Amino acid sequence: MYKKTVTYEDFDGNTVTEDFYFNFTKAELMELEVSEKDGFAEAMQRIIEANDGKEIIAGFKKILLLAIGKRVGNGFEKSDDIRREFQSSAAFSDIFMEFATDATAGAAFVNAVVPRALAEQVQAEQAQLQLKPEPVATVELPAQPEIPAEGSAEYDNAVRDLTDEQLQSMTQEELIAYFQAKNPQL
Repeated sequence: MYKKTVTYEDFDGNTVTEDFYFNFTKAELMELEVSEKDGFAEAMQRIIEANDGKEIIAGFKKILLLAIGKRVGNGFEKSDDIRREFQSSAAFSDIFMEFATDATAGAAFVNAVVPRALAEQVQAEQAQLQLKPEPVATVELPAQPEIPAEGSAEYDNAVRDLTDEQLQSMTQEELIAYFQAKNPQL
């Protein structure tokens, strides 16, 4: 849990001091991690290394808005309404600009809401989930009918085109053998 006390000027010109709370649960970190192809942490690292300011800001904003919530008794409530209310406040702009322009403050925020040990645990659990082999059911395939040798009269008869009437008069086994002879990959 990260608590940020902010004194800001609201849209009416009043000075307001307010506490804002940010947190990620283990489940939320797992969801965030799998939201990107190679994992959120890996994606953010690539963006930072590429020095892509636009993407860094977008990733940081995503973390900020996904982590915001309100203390309710012993719980921590998050909702789209809480995110929308926070994002539309003057405080959001102040907090966002502080974290986005001060690398030390931004890193402290990320480290507080995404503790490294918890993030590493989530990544390890995700990797373990992906590595667990799924049980495979054994299925007995039906015996393949013998396909006549290519070039033989039986083969020529098997692969020649038949009329609709001839196909309709064949048994299921004869149809299967006919189509397998026409296409051995079946």
